[in-house]
Amino acid sequence: MVRSQGHRPFATLANVTDIRTVAGSNTVTWTAVTGAASYNVYRAQIRAGAAVPAGAQFGFVGNCTATTFIDSNINPDFTLCQPVVSNPFFGSGGSISTVTAAGNYVGSTVPAVSFTGGGGTGAAAIANAGATSATVQSSSGSFAIGDTITLNFGIILRVTATALSQVTAVTIINPGNAVSGTVLPANPYAQ
Repeated sequence: MVRSQGHRPFATLANVTDIRTVAGSNTVTWTAVTGAASYNVYRAQIRAGAAVPAGAQFGFVGNCTATTFIDSNINPDFTLCQPVVSNPFFGSGGSISTVTAAGNYVGSTVPAVSFTGGGGTGAAAIANAGATSATVQSSSGSFAIGDTITLNFGIILRVTATALSQVTAVTIINPGNAVSGTVLPANPYAQ
């Protein structure tokens, strides 16, 4: 018994060699699925003289790019069962998310995320803000090239240039993370 990945029902093969007891192979063919790059093939345990019972488990036996698969008594791997195809969205689902408040949020609150349309319920999302650029206005202390500076919200900078032990240029190692509702300071401070 063979089942292809996706929405295809499984097929029951007739006139096959019982390759559990007789050397040989069975060839399975199917109609191509538009847009498919390859096919995962799954098989239930062989059940001579009867159809596969409802709810039977199918295990992975192979992958091919053609519409023909040769089974030479491949043991199904039941740790790799066929995927369950499901839509994670309720109702008509969500197809597109549009950012409506993109921009620079220095010294303001990270915006909330909301959804409209689609007819679903329970959807939730959180906006995340991180540093995309850093400018040093002044530094205190003595810094060397390669030193790191950790700022609030997990922002980590690496010193790339100094003048008289003062930082003059940095690169962002970690952009940090601030979530919806977080008030961002105009000037992050060192931790």
